[in-house]
Amino acid sequence: MKGLLIIASFLLLLPAFTQAQVNGNDAVKEALNNPPLRYENCNIIKEKVANLASQGKYVIVSYGLVAKPFAIDAAFQRHMLLTYNIKTEVYGCALTPSELCYGKAFNAAVEEKYGKDFVQKQFELFKSN
Repeated sequence: MKGLLIIASFLLLLPAFTQAQVNGNDAVKEALNNPPLRYENCNIIKEKVANLASQGKYVIVSYGLVAKPFAIDAAFQRHMLLTYNIKTEVYGCALTPSELCYGKAFNAAVEEKYGKDFVQKQFELFKSN
């Protein structure tokens, strides 16, 4: 019975403790109020990606258990960033729907600007030099 009372007290105090932790940390507060683009609603992601692409800012997104070779080559990533202003991001295979939307939107923007298989062709050219 005493153990049950302790557990009940803990459960009653947990929300207050958690809220105090969130309120006390500005970085956490900021992250909750302004989530990264990949955690937004898909329609918002598509609009923001289109806006970033119009400014010449692109991201190549690779995800899955086996990343594409270009995605893990740091020298190639640096080359793409410096030459084309294309950043590379790599994620695992467990994605939220918004993360998947984010990847597809950015990859489509890169493909629209530079053409199909642009990144793969650039990687092959980079490796041959």
